[in-house]
Amino acid sequence: MVVLGGKGGVGKTMVTAAVGSMLAELRSKDMVLATDADPGQSADLAAWIDPTASSTFADVLAHNEPERKFDLRYFVGQNPETGLDVLAANAYSGRPRGDIDADVYTQAHQRLQRLYSLLLTDTGVDYWHSVMPGVLRCSNGALLVTSAVPGGAEGAMRAIDWLVAEGYQHLVARMVLVINHVRGFDSRRDRRTTEHLVAGMTEQFNRWVSPDRIVGLPYDPHIAAGGPLDLNQLQPATWHALLKATAAVSYGLATGWSA
Repeated sequence: MVVLGGKGGVGKTMVTAAVGSMLAELRSKDMVLATDADPGQSADLAAWIDPTASSTFADVLAHNEPERKFDLRYFVGQNPETGLDVLAANAYSGRPRGDIDADVYTQAHQRLQRLYSLLLTDTGVDYWHSVMPGVLRCSNGALLVTSAVPGGAEGAMRAIDWLVAEGYQHLVARMVLVINHVRGFDSRRDRRTTEHLVAGMTEQFNRWVSPDRIVGLPYDPHIAAGGPLDLNQLQPATWHALLKATAAVSYGLATGWSA
């Protein structure tokens, strides 16, 4: 599954870690891996899961092909609370080993999917980057993240339009959308204004995404504090919203469109 954001700052990477963590906890018999294919210098998926993780896609390809879970300890970090594994981005590793592109991603993905039942891939904001064709070809589902701020829908709609124009309509048809509240409410008026905004965004996205696959994620102090993410520290409303998003993803998994 590919995780996309219309623009930076919407909480895409956090949502990748959160949904991956939920999947790892709820589907304990399945091995779940979150990978960071964001080529940008600020790529930090590992910080939300296991800040000590440093291996990348290039490391997976540089060694003999792993055949057992034990072999993967050399390549992935893990959050022991949830069991979610993570493969870091080049920039986060501190020791880049060449640029990531579609070939590197595809070859590493082919190895990893033999051992992992579920793979989620965080991406950057440059959809034209050379890694994206590999990520999208390997994806059977999409998770799109936008923010509950004025203009927040614009970037997400551009992402949908781009996917359709590039021939990835099947990903749009299977998409789960998270509308992330990146800030708290200043007042009751602010709350009402934001609720009206989110209602309008939901109506706008209904053209592409059914209401049962659109989830509003509340602002949460634990998330605002930064990683690593601990699901037990989330507010109840946040936890239940993430559960709903994960359920939408899991439904797709059960019907065979996402992996």
